[in-house]
Parts: sequence; structure tokens; C-alpha cells
Amino acid sequence: MSPGLGLLLPSPDSPQSEASSCAGQRRSGIPENQPLISRQRRNRGRCGCSEKLLQSEKKKLSELQGIRRELRAMKEQQGQHHQEVMAYRRAKLELLQQQASKPSLTMFLPTDNPQM
Repeated sequence: MSPGLGLLLPSPDSPQSEASSCAGQRRSGIPENQPLISRQRRNRGRCGCSEKLLQSEKKKLSELQGIRRELRAMKEQQGQHHQEVMAYRRAKLELLQQQASKPSLTMFLPTDNPQM
């Protein structure tokens, strides 16, 4: 064995070797033709690494659900903001139409004060 190959192999106490030993434990008593989900359910209590994976997956799921809630709230706020902007634009357009419909001629009314 060359000196470089020893670096690629996991040490006996590394997490990778622990995971591979867990994988070996799982395969020993479970037929390969069973669905993956039922195999996973059976193996939850057999190995400590599967518990760690389960906890990390639960944490990821809860974080993703939190992100999903935040995105929904932001989308709702964006929809409300859009409705407010559209109402403002309609009111502004209506005001401009009212101003355009008024006569633009300036009329001079006679005053009581004759300066001529």
C-alpha cells in the first residue's frame, strides 16, 4: 500500500466508518426486496448513527417549514401592497380624469371696484 492510500481510508473511530458499520448491521437481517421505508422503520432503534440522522432531518424539516411560513407571510404582504398600489393608481387616474373634464378657460368676473 502506498502512503497516499492511507489518507483515503477512514480511521476506525471516524464517523464514516461508524456509518459504514451501521450500514453493515442493517443489511444483515433485512431482505433486500422489502420496501426501503419499512427497512428504515425497523432500523431506527438499531444504530446510534440513524438516531443522529433522524434528529438532523427533523431539524432540517422544522427549519424548512419555518421558511415556508415566512414566504407565505411575505407573499400575502406583497399581495396586500399590490392591492394598495392599484387602489392608489385608480384614485389618481380618476382625479386626473375629473381635472381633465373641467373646462380649462379662465373666466374673469366683473368686480364692484371699477378701476377703468
